[in-house]
Amino acid sequence: MSNEHEVTLDVSELGISEYGLSLFASGHPRDAIRHETQDLLNQLQRRTGRHELDGQDLVQAALADKDPIVAFNELRSRRDRDEHAAVRLLLLGMVRGFRNVYSHNVSIDVSTQDGVVWLGVLGQLRRQIERAEQVGGSAGDRLSG
Repeated sequence: MSNEHEVTLDVSELGISEYGLSLFASGHPRDAIRHETQDLLNQLQRRTGRHELDGQDLVQAALADKDPIVAFNELRSRRDRDEHAAVRLLLLGMVRGFRNVYSHNVSIDVSTQDGVVWLGVLGQLRRQIERAEQVGGSAGDRLSG
């Protein structure tokens, strides 16, 4: 590969946690991805107030097509709804493909390059979750309903 096709990335700008960054910098991209996926779920629990839910159940409830707990856009146009669904589907894939797989099979090797790509995706998902706001009733109302 020639230099004209090389890109230098500052991984600290990916939007991942300091701990995830330290795992990656220490040569543990798989652990960094697994950590970031779980950390993102923890953030989603806090944003929704649904601490009794985890994993795919949490993602499905939080970002449902109908009556979501949180949304990061108005959900009025087809584009808004597609974007909302895409974030849900990406997050479901990350939970199932990374958190679950990497937690149960600790021998899977992940290259540095793949680590950067997936951490970048997780960083983008984190930004979307940070933008998300309660839709409809409060988290407490949803817990009792």
